[in-house]
Amino acid sequence: MTVRRVFACLVIVTLIDDFATNGVCADSSVPKPAYALAVPLMDLQGSVHQLERTDRGSIRVIVFLSTECPVSNGYLQTLNRLREQTRAEQVQIFGVLTDLSVTRVEAAAHFEEFDLAVPVLFDTHGILAKLLRPTHVPEAFVLDDSNAVVYRGAIDDTWRAVGRRRPQPAKNYLADAIDALARRKPILVSKTTPVGCLFETFAIDRLGAAVTYYRDIAPIINSRCLNCHRKGQVAPFGLGSYEQVAKRADWIASVTHDRIMPPWIPHPGEERFVGERWLSDHELSLLREWAETGRAEGNVRDA
Repeated sequence: MTVRRVFACLVIVTLIDDFATNGVCADSSVPKPAYALAVPLMDLQGSVHQLERTDRGSIRVIVFLSTECPVSNGYLQTLNRLREQTRAEQVQIFGVLTDLSVTRVEAAAHFEEFDLAVPVLFDTHGILAKLLRPTHVPEAFVLDDSNAVVYRGAIDDTWRAVGRRRPQPAKNYLADAIDALARRKPILVSKTTPVGCLFETFAIDRLGAAVTYYRDIAPIINSRCLNCHRKGQVAPFGLGSYEQVAKRADWIASVTHDRIMPPWIPHPGEERFVGERWLSDHELSLLREWAETGRAEGNVRDA
């Protein structure tokens, strides 16, 4: 059974808001802010977890995940191995899912299909996301026993960028951070730039707007994307409805702007090809404007 949901998000948490935006950061002596995690959250199996209740020395790892993002799904077995390598009484690892379009039953079925052994918190209100402010899925956060974030970012360096994957990681950032913290040693790399799908939250504006889904966006999606992004085809999620497109509008604008999607091997240049799949500058601007101005649905009669 294949569950298709891309921007629901699972979390391994690393809480730090003031990291550098690129590359890695060395450990700093500057005190890191502590987060109030007095929030009981239920996982997909119905168990309630009190994240703030921790014995001295306990480490919490929170990783934001998605049921649809291929990069996120590709790290699930890595999380299982990490869980096997750590002592349960010393290290607690959680995934976090925040996608309102995914039901609890669908999410449970998805992670059962991947045999994920770590508990996944079903955070439909986005409580952890508001505290930790992840930018991508997957993105990992490591908290010490005072609820301070001591690491945030990538799980390892398998992915150099979307579409650029190493056969094996050379650096295991998350595992190294956990090991250093458990041994009371300095964490040499306290922040890295995560690679994956964008973590997206938005408030829907279904009324009037300059750019609307039915009038402006659906024609682009239908002509450029639906040959792959529909049931029975190779893409990991569908784009056949307003909800499916709106929930990942930032991601669509990003990967089309970077010429990752639609897939097309030749680079832009003076040569022109029959059946060329590049989006025009006008189409790219419509996708970006729609993502940034409320993602209005518009009138279905415009479709």
